[in-house]
Amino acid sequence: MNQKLKKLAAVGASIIFSTGIAFADNTGLGNHNTGYKSHNNVDIDDKTKVEVENDNNAHILNDVLALSNTGKNKANYNTGDKDGGSIDVSTGNANAKAKISNNLNRSKTSVSVQGNNSMEVKNSTTGAQSRNNVEVEKETKIEIENSNRACVTNDVSVIANTGKNKANSNTGSVSIDTGNATADLEITNDINSNDTTVNVK
Repeated sequence: MNQKLKKLAAVGASIIFSTGIAFADNTGLGNHNTGYKSHNNVDIDDKTKVEVENDNNAHILNDVLALSNTGKNKANYNTGDKDGGSIDVSTGNANAKAKISNNLNRSKTSVSVQGNNSMEVKNSTTGAQSRNNVEVEKETKIEIENSNRACVTNDVSVIANTGKNKANSNTGSVSIDTGNATADLEITNDINSNDTTVNVK
């Protein structure tokens, strides 16, 4: 009876001093040089977490007036010369141009995670009738949230005028020659763009 208790006590002492032995030297992670009938556990948690949040807000108001005018010319109450010369009104070309480019809310995210893929885990030189367990848990969690909100208002007026010319109450011939009227408008909206790259090795 007493002898059996002594053996149990000796076994118990072996468990206390041999549990959870792990080395990170050239032998690698794990249980090494464990005792007789000992229970040894090594738990390795290799966890990587990356969180990226891009939040973009934009409010744009473009109020543009482009006006080109060669018109509204007047030739009134004129008398031609004795040789019958004419009265001439001649206007040039009118060109109105407006160009608006809105480039906003652009997010570029690049995430690169390098894991420990060369980890060596093993049990070596374990004691007789011992129980040696090694558990490795690797987890990589990447969370990327892109939030873009934009309100763009383009209020644009483009006006080109060569007209509204007047020639009233003249004596003799009257000629009115107007140029060309052109109006050009270009609006470009490049809004809410996300470029996300994730590289896990």
